[in-house]
Amino acid sequence: MSLIINALKLKCPRCGIGNLFKNPNPYHLKTLFDMPRYCDHCKFDLENEPGYYFGAMYVSYGLTVGMIIVNELWMFPLWHWSLFPQLSINSLMIIFLSPLIIRYSRSLYLALLFRILKK
Repeated sequence: MSLIINALKLKCPRCGIGNLFKNPNPYHLKTLFDMPRYCDHCKFDLENEPGYYFGAMYVSYGLTVGMIIVNELWMFPLWHWSLFPQLSINSLMIIFLSPLIIRYSRSLYLALLFRILKK
């Protein structure tokens, strides 16, 4: 359970203290992907090899689809909107939340691999 909490706080999966990203602001797009090579606190290797976070794309896809499904489940029964407003709202939501989705998908992917590999 603490792995999920650490992932949601964007902290190191091993110690839960070190930050996963150099810049805490996800909307500073120049530093969106900047992660330290090792955890500042416990020296855990956050990037074992080049392309290590390639699998985070699948987590990002799942988070995005889940958000759209939840959004549609509350939006359609309440307002019975046509297709265009629904697509517009979902598209804007995805565009504005993309930096957060990217960061949380990396964090959750790292926590999942840490749990599987037990480093």
